[in-house]
Amino acid sequence: MRIAKQDIPVKLETPGAIARQAPDFGDASGYGMISGDYLSISTGFDVSPLLQGLERNLCRTPHWGYMLKGELTVTYENGHQEVVKSGDLFYWPPGHTVKVRETVELIMFSPQDERNKVIDHQRKKIAAKSQPEKEQGTGR
Repeated sequence: MRIAKQDIPVKLETPGAIARQAPDFGDASGYGMISGDYLSISTGFDVSPLLQGLERNLCRTPHWGYMLKGELTVTYENGHQEVVKSGDLFYWPPGHTVKVRETVELIMFSPQDERNKVIDHQRKKIAAKSQPEKEQGTGR
């Protein structure tokens, strides 16, 4: 789910301040501590290979965030795709993957334990890929 800044309802407006609120923007109950991420990701980056091996090869962590700049496509478990771009507030439920269309900077909040499981999995994938073939058992 995404919503452009201009589509977020104004809840309070006074000279010098505007507060916008997107109600019912995902449910964080039962997840425990929340972590905040500031992400910078280059054009063309596809997170899918780093999710291989997780349940259904998708990120199983919900994320709430704000796209500071850039554009990406999020693909959900049911095949639905959404383009998230600068100025969008977003919620990605468990079961998604992301491909960057234009270099992005975004702020994202996620349940800490769930997020760390995905990051640990991704780090292992990156480490395995960066090992020389011989160390991986495929060298001669």
